Amino acid sequence: MNKISWTEQAEDMYLEQLKFLLDSFPPDVALKFDEKVEQLIKRLQSFGELCPFSSKFPSLRKCRIDRYNSLVYRKDGHNIQIVALIDNRTNHDF
Repeated sequence: MNKISWTEQAEDMYLEQLKFLLDSFPPDVALKFDEKVEQLIKRLQSFGELCPFSSKFPSLRKCRIDRYNSLVYRKDGHNIQIVALIDNRTNHDF
């Protein structure tokens, strides 16, 4: 089983997205997003190579959470480090 950790930047991005959802939509939208992220984390614990490599950064993998958000991570042995949570609609590095 893989061990999951978050960078500080990734945690901040995740919390910002939850805050945006809570401020802009009914609470159930933020809850559903949180559930999707938790489900993805559980799958990554068992299947660390679940998501494809990033086309711009071959050492990173990118998982689509929903049509608006993706999670970026690196895998080193049985350790997975989440490095970013990105908005797919923005011009991002990944």
